[in-house]
Amino acid sequence: MGPPPPREIVICHLSPLTTPAPVLQQCRAFGAIDASELKVDPQTGESIGIMWVCFGGPRLDDASEAASNARRALDGQRIGPAFVQVFLDHDRKVYVQQYRALLKERYARKHQARAREREHEQKRLREELRERFALTDDRALCLVEDARAECGGLARGEGVGHGLSLTWGAGAISRAYALSRSRSAATRPRRVRRTCVVRGRGA
Repeated sequence: MGPPPPREIVICHLSPLTTPAPVLQQCRAFGAIDASELKVDPQTGESIGIMWVCFGGPRLDDASEAASNARRALDGQRIGPAFVQVFLDHDRKVYVQQYRALLKERYARKHQARAREREHEQKRLREELRERFALTDDRALCLVEDARAECGGLARGEGVGHGLSLTWGAGAISRAYALSRSRSAATRPRRVRRTCVVRGRGA
């Protein structure tokens, strides 16, 4: 004996702004509804555009027929501002599969967007440092970036002969000293004071 005929449908590609009410209104035209669920992003609480609907009725055949009719009628149609795709389901298997796929795609897009934002911000900060400290080569810029990121309190920097003079703010000297101990001889400050010179600029 095989599984009972499906009486559930999964509606995908709904607009995040669509609430359950208009979806259920259209589904009720095909039969009684036992249960429904609009899936949301667990991090933001925003709809991810997928809804599960389970039809009911006095007989299982009635519920199965209602689900089949709903799928045929609603698939490719507009619900709210979006055109939807509808699948038959059994024991929420398709629902869970679609939900996981949509959530993975959603998080991938967010990750890519954050990566682009970080890249843009890093580029903006590099140009700001280059202009502020009047730096003319990338090696000097990298040294200033390292010093600022790892020690903080960097007030200004300028070229001095074959080195780069970095002026630290108050409270950053201990961090500058720790940085100098971790650097190779080519990039280690000659001395750690409020102003120090890093060798190797332009070398």
